[in-house]
Order: sequence, then C-alpha cells, then structure tokens
Amino acid sequence: MIKRATVTLTDEVAKDLEDYLARTTPTPSFTAVVQTALRQFLAQQKLESLGFRPAAGPLRITPAEPTLVLRHVAEQHDQFLADHE
Repeated sequence: MIKRATVTLTDEVAKDLEDYLARTTPTPSFTAVVQTALRQFLAQQKLESLGFRPAAGPLRITPAEPTLVLRHVAEQHDQFLADHE
C-alpha cells in the first residue's frame, strides 16, 4: 500500500535539505530522503517506547594497568570464572 502526503517545510528546513541534496552524489530523491528520515524517527520512537534512550555521550573506558592477574583473566576467562563461583 502506498500513501501520498503533502509536506510543508519551513524555509530553514527547506534550505538545509537543498544544501544536503546539492552536496550529495548521487543526489537522492526527495521521497527517499523523507522515507529515510521517517524510518529513523519511527525506529527511535519504538526504542523509546521500550525504555531505551539514546546515549548521553560517547562511552569512555579507562583501561586498567596491565598486570599478570589481568592478563591471565583476559586469556583464560572461562577458567577464572569457574574457579570463582
């Protein structure tokens, strides 16, 4: 089933869209851009309805200082977990 829609864009959004289309090769159709944006929006809404939230920022992990114990655990994690149940 195909639905038709009339879309009204603000001047700012229209300009941003024109700029995007001008610098994108090959140039996507207006329909493709709108469908992609709508799919992304609906996917995000579905995730949010399930309780997922976008990340607050990039994940930053500070690596631990390498030690013999950590190297052993990294290489033989199954045995380490079995020994510490």
